[in-house]
Amino acid sequence: MAGQVLIVQKTIHQYRRRFFELLREYLAHEDIELVLVYGQPEPAEASRRDVVHLDWAFERHTLFLSVLQRRLYWQPCLAHAMQADLIIVEQASKLMVNYVLLALQMVGVKRLALWGHGRSLNATPPSRIGEAAKAFMSRRVHWWFAYNEISARYVRELGYNAARITSVENV
Repeated sequence: MAGQVLIVQKTIHQYRRRFFELLREYLAHEDIELVLVYGQPEPAEASRRDVVHLDWAFERHTLFLSVLQRRLYWQPCLAHAMQADLIIVEQASKLMVNYVLLALQMVGVKRLALWGHGRSLNATPPSRIGEAAKAFMSRRVHWWFAYNEISARYVRELGYNAARITSVENV
């Protein structure tokens, strides 16, 4: 393969399975290998029974930490990241590896892209620190993969360059 893209996901939900399978096929036709690393769900998520395992992807043990009434996650994926030409992570302030990967991009070692909604859509109010961290990171990545055009608008509103946003229409 001519290149490698790494996607790091907290978990793989059933509704995303086909998306990742199609993306893997598409990239293979472009001579790009897709490497997908994912972890286990929290107990509350596991009870929904919508998490799937992909035999071609890499499941890694997620370390769950509670800090100041906030849940943080560490996903061991740095060995995979060092092999990748582009790393795509979820836009989430609770994923600690995102900060390490952003630091690697800021010193010119790796290229990092985010994907997501561009802002928190949870019913509960987001933390100000978490939102500030997401905004900081969101403006400094190499590329943005927004879920849809509404998400792309949110990313532009953060001050990110519209020419570096791709809408994947994964609603």
